[in-house]
Amino acid sequence: MTREDFDKLAANAERELTSIPYAIFEAAADAIVITDEWGRVQAINAAAQKLFGYSFAELAGANIARLMPRAYAERHDQCLASYRAGAGRKLNGLVRELLGKRKDGSLFDLHVSVGELLLGGRQLLIGVCYDISEQLQMHRRINHLASHDTLTHCMNRSALHERLQQEIALAVAHVQQLVLVFIDLDGLKNINDNHGHYVGDRVLVGVAERFRQCLAGMGLLARVGGDEFVVVVRQPFAEQGGMSLATRLFDCLQAPLRIDGMALTVRASLGVSTCANCPEGETPAPDQLIIDADFAMYQAKKAGGSRIACFNPAMRITQHREQQRLERLRQAIETQQLELHYQPQFGLADPQRITGLEALLRWNDGANGPVSPEVFIPLAEQNGLMSALNAWVVTRACADNRALIEAGLLDVPVAVNMSGYSFMQCDFVAKLTAILERSGLPANRLEIEVTETAALKDIEQARQNVLLLQGMGVRVSIDDFGTGYSSPSTLRALPFEKLKIDRVFISEVQGNPIDQAIVKGYLMLAESLRIQVVAEGVETREQLDYLKAQGCSFGQGFWFCRPLPMDRLLQFVMGRERAGCRLVR
Repeated sequence: MTREDFDKLAANAERELTSIPYAIFEAAADAIVITDEWGRVQAINAAAQKLFGYSFAELAGANIARLMPRAYAERHDQCLASYRAGAGRKLNGLVRELLGKRKDGSLFDLHVSVGELLLGGRQLLIGVCYDISEQLQMHRRINHLASHDTLTHCMNRSALHERLQQEIALAVAHVQQLVLVFIDLDGLKNINDNHGHYVGDRVLVGVAERFRQCLAGMGLLARVGGDEFVVVVRQPFAEQGGMSLATRLFDCLQAPLRIDGMALTVRASLGVSTCANCPEGETPAPDQLIIDADFAMYQAKKAGGSRIACFNPAMRITQHREQQRLERLRQAIETQQLELHYQPQFGLADPQRITGLEALLRWNDGANGPVSPEVFIPLAEQNGLMSALNAWVVTRACADNRALIEAGLLDVPVAVNMSGYSFMQCDFVAKLTAILERSGLPANRLEIEVTETAALKDIEQARQNVLLLQGMGVRVSIDDFGTGYSSPSTLRALPFEKLKIDRVFISEVQGNPIDQAIVKGYLMLAESLRIQVVAEGVETREQLDYLKAQGCSFGQGFWFCRPLPMDRLLQFVMGRERAGCRLVR
């Protein structure tokens, strides 16, 4: 381009731009780039010059592809060629996220929205640009925190389940064997008891690193429980199946871990399950692979631990026992042999003030003793009992809370954790309404807790149910926030009134910078959305003081009160009443 051509182009651009509010264009905070239909730059405002590092004189008449990496530039040229030929769709309203390229060659994440303008007989394209590098970096960090264990940085259970589905499909497509190894560390509790949880956490980090080195970049590594890991690897079919992989994982723990001058030996029990290249429709589900490996690991533990067991049909005997337990659970629901315990929630500014109750389900399986909710809740979920179980829990919680209110002892909401399956049913609200009417409990004295993972399965249905419940006066909160795919977008889409921070982030919040950052982030997010926050698992005065200092409003945990059956809750409340504590919100 000659100097004369440049001067003519600049003069033409200046004359044509006088027909639009040029001062507004130039002063706009958003970066704006105007090109012709060939992609040649006709004008850029001050914000765009600052964003890309070029002056208008440097870009005038140049192809806008200069502002993109080569791969994007080639696609952009093809898009414009199609546009000029009339083969492409109109660009007006087009929104893209791509990489931008500055004058110094540095790349950054860019959001561009395109508009079309016919000016002086010429077709112009207007691009409004935003640097979204920080937003995407924060989004990636939040996604990483949501899908990974914060201690070991291994994948968490939710992320494992999603990836495992993909791995099974790939194994089938590539005629490979998929091996899943369920690993349970033996003796970690003793290390925690003898050396403290800080050392125990260092052990977990060290074990995870050993596994990573053993895998050398192959497969998936997840931490699915306090001392439980899962490894998934696709490999060629072999006679030994997954035994070779399991042996390598087992052997990598033989050398002691060196922690603070101590040599700590960690052993593990491993269970192995495999997914062969089955015909379509016969491929095991991800849950079944994990269950099979878990059963095998349990057999290894029963045999003394520190060994490997591969799943085989004989282990169905154990599954038979589970079936018997399932039948007893069904009977317990039908004959109302279950029990609710209640854990009070307190205002952190005034720890003597009870602000709510959480209903927690308990089951004493007769001669077999108490069964953990972590055991029987999944059993109920897997076997279609959650609707009946949830109905029983809500009915009993409403009746108990109404009794407390009518006795003048306590007038606060009772929170019930609802299974994702039940909450997502289209008739859920109707069933809940019927229970409330039968119980006589005011709607604003019931709170429904739902996990984010459950809500994300069908966000539109979840939103509809949340709005219907709130229209009735029932409060809705998001439970265990931070343990699933936690995202600000979920809180924007679903108008929850309360957010419960999971105990895993509270347990070491005083001394763990990562947990502190997560808790602070959630508190700031909740404050910006005007959502109340409850911290779960408050067990020490130090945790209480830290949470108060950060602006958390409510908490529950052993520091205040353990979950209590109804008769002991009455004693607790009456005792506090005699002591002159504030019990009504």
